[in-house]
Amino acid sequence: EGRTHMSRGSRRLQHVALRVARAVASGAETLMRTSGPCFVTVALTLIGGGAYMVFTVLLPHYVTSLVWGGNQRGVLVGCVMTLLAVGLVVYANFILYGILYNYVMAITTSPGAMSAIVKTSEEAAAIAPVEQVVLATEDMQCGVSGGESAPAMRQAARQAPAVAAAHADAYDPEEGYVPSDPTKPRYCKICQASKPPRAHHCKVCKKCVLKMDHHCVWISGCVGFANHRYFVLFMAYLAWGCLNIAGLSLPLFMQTGSSGVLVTFGFIICSSVLLSLVVLLTWQLFLVLTNQTTIEFYWNTEERYDAKRAGQVFVNVFNLGLMNNLHDFLWVPKHCALWKGVLPWPFFEPVQPHDGVNFPTRNRRVATVHV
Repeated sequence: EGRTHMSRGSRRLQHVALRVARAVASGAETLMRTSGPCFVTVALTLIGGGAYMVFTVLLPHYVTSLVWGGNQRGVLVGCVMTLLAVGLVVYANFILYGILYNYVMAITTSPGAMSAIVKTSEEAAAIAPVEQVVLATEDMQCGVSGGESAPAMRQAARQAPAVAAAHADAYDPEEGYVPSDPTKPRYCKICQASKPPRAHHCKVCKKCVLKMDHHCVWISGCVGFANHRYFVLFMAYLAWGCLNIAGLSLPLFMQTGSSGVLVTFGFIICSSVLLSLVVLLTWQLFLVLTNQTTIEFYWNTEERYDAKRAGQVFVNVFNLGLMNNLHDFLWVPKHCALWKGVLPWPFFEPVQPHDGVNFPTRNRRVATVHV
């Protein structure tokens, strides 16, 4: 009786802890959803402050130095310096335009919602019952009881053998490693619909997103299939702009007594933002070059471990090679130069190569290691 009482108490404690965790997660999701516009406002304010510093302090200082830097130089040298000054102004405006254009596009472009996908398909009807049983079985194992999940739990108990056969572990002692197929559609229990490959449900946006990477408060939405390109280019242009501002303001910053509050503050802010962007941009470039999303990276890590345990080598079916991955991500046709993909409109008109549902894949999922 004592053991039974302790077991019941443990289940109740686990149930309370689960409820608290769900409440905390729900609060965090609400906070992320409501605070998005505030983060966007902060980002635009910082960008505006950096632009103000460039066009009121840095450009006037360096343009004046180039044009009126010396009285003894000849006419040819003067013309060259004037052209350099004009080029510096055009260069600064181009970087600012690249930052603002990609940021606005990352915010306003839908990442790829499921509204364009037919939800009541035969695939959904076939996938839904099995997925619901699996979820109910997981709830039963966690000790969740009562409420709306009770009927599903009883159904899971009756169909447990069938579910175990349909959803076997990736590693079978008899058959060896059986990799999952990421090209097949799955079922979303929240949207009650089938979702295409690489699509995931965002609990903050409360919808499924095509090729979802992550939810970002700095754009007040998800980074997915249709706006991932703009998000990465925004970070690249912003990092390049911060590097230029920090480099141009460093000589003024080092001059004691003549730098001013604006230059000092701008140098510190741009240097700090640059360090953060280098880390984030490096991670995103790694995902781009390997044709993965942040979510897929963690899934592929587990698959790689299972394959290694079975004496095989994991192969990401969406990884088409470095150059092909870059062309695919930047929406640049293979017959065009790759560098055009980093230019904003109207210098380059990107065309999406896919519909967000069907993606080109490699022929094989795993490769056997021959020892």
